[in-house]
Amino acid sequence: MMSTKTAPVLALLFVVGCRTEQAPLAPAPPSSSAAASTAPVADAAPSTCRDDLLAFGGRFLVRPDGTKLWYDVAGPADAPAVLFLHGGPGYNAHSFRRAVGAELEAHLRMVYVDQRGAGRSHQLGAKAALGLAPTLDDLEALRGHVGVEAWHVMGHSYGGVVAVQYKAAFPRHVDRLILVDTAANLELALGHQVTTLAQSALAQGWDDAKLAALAADARPAMVRLADAYSLIGRLPVQARLHYATPAAQDRMEAWDAESRLLPCTRGALVAAYTDEGGLSAAPRNVRVALDAAIEFRGARSEVIGAPAHEDNAAVWGAPVVTFPGAGHFVYLEAPDKFVAETRAFLSRALEPDCTLDHFVLPPTLGNNPGPHTWSRRGREITETVTLPDGRQVTRTRGGCVHLHDAIEIRAPGHKACPATRLDEAQGALDALTGLRERSDDGTDKPLAIEANLRAAVAAKTVQEDATFPCGDATCTASCEQAAGGPATFAIHYDFAL
Repeated sequence: MMSTKTAPVLALLFVVGCRTEQAPLAPAPPSSSAAASTAPVADAAPSTCRDDLLAFGGRFLVRPDGTKLWYDVAGPADAPAVLFLHGGPGYNAHSFRRAVGAELEAHLRMVYVDQRGAGRSHQLGAKAALGLAPTLDDLEALRGHVGVEAWHVMGHSYGGVVAVQYKAAFPRHVDRLILVDTAANLELALGHQVTTLAQSALAQGWDDAKLAALAADARPAMVRLADAYSLIGRLPVQARLHYATPAAQDRMEAWDAESRLLPCTRGALVAAYTDEGGLSAAPRNVRVALDAAIEFRGARSEVIGAPAHEDNAAVWGAPVVTFPGAGHFVYLEAPDKFVAETRAFLSRALEPDCTLDHFVLPPTLGNNPGPHTWSRRGREITETVTLPDGRQVTRTRGGCVHLHDAIEIRAPGHKACPATRLDEAQGALDALTGLRERSDDGTDKPLAIEANLRAAVAAKTVQEDATFPCGDATCTASCEQAAGGPATFAIHYDFAL
């Protein structure tokens, strides 16, 4: 958490904070007027923040509203680009780069940025605004400025929340997400911090009665956590919640002293995110299922907590990598594993592997209401369905399409479900002739599933209720028979694109 001599601030979520022990203040409560994210920034950063801002490299991208956005790019020009988003709200990228920057830059094109109102990006114009919308616009402008069509985005702590929101706003320009010790439900995470402090009170020599009252309080978790910081002090709180070892905390404090950036964060920054609901149980566009994403968790971090992690799994559905000996700043306390896991995730193919760019599935005797067309750009798939009345319905989703359909074979001469040979299935298989794959040269060719099904049926008699291989698909034979009527035999196929 951070405070300054001129404007004490509590960046309540996951930021390290300044080196003073001045009691932090809670952000202003949400106002009934226009959100702070759209209001001009009135407070001024200390004059010391205007000196030597580029002492550790980087440059500024000047935005139309006068904001000077600090950023730096390092690593091979032809390597995958990775944008790192620091936490807070209100921290900076310095300690992350000190911890793992050199190792990541050896293999990746790393892009670092201090988000507007934080760190080196403190020089805001008179009409500049704070909050999510201008921050996302900054990131998109930076992407174009750097010359990246689509990049991977890594967000630590509150930066993970921003990363998911950026993905929602600009899906075509974000490839993979790496979410580092963060939460989709910030109320759960902040509440866990208060509860953990209350449970540790007696062992730490803190006022257990007051902390127990804070844990049971009905006020928002962010406000209660602010009171806990005021009661205990920043360093003891963070020693309990953020770090696995005292040495890790000392190292982070030294890097923050080295950067001299913590007092530069704007006092209005947390209030801006608070007013627009960014520090609540359901920040806008965060509670969405994610594909091409992974979570890194510090096993000894108490910043997020089990309830919020369980919520992450239910909402995001992303695979998880746990760092056993690390706290909240996993890149600080497990740097080698952090770099290795990052490179592994960005280098491996994601399953299932989508290989087709375009195909059309015509209506069959199965469960399709009409022709389907899918087209893919990156990992985003657009599906168009033609309904029986001619109307078309389109939707876009990430990941691969999982197809289920059936070839039905009516056998009016049979009173029971028969074994089915190719000659009986021929008519139904002909319904697959419209299943086409778009080749690189723009021509169409039959999709492999057609040939696979034909070969499977031709090779042997397909029995009822049997599952058999048919190329890249899984096929199952089944039979239904109405009372006194003919049997309907079906071959169901199931495959992913």
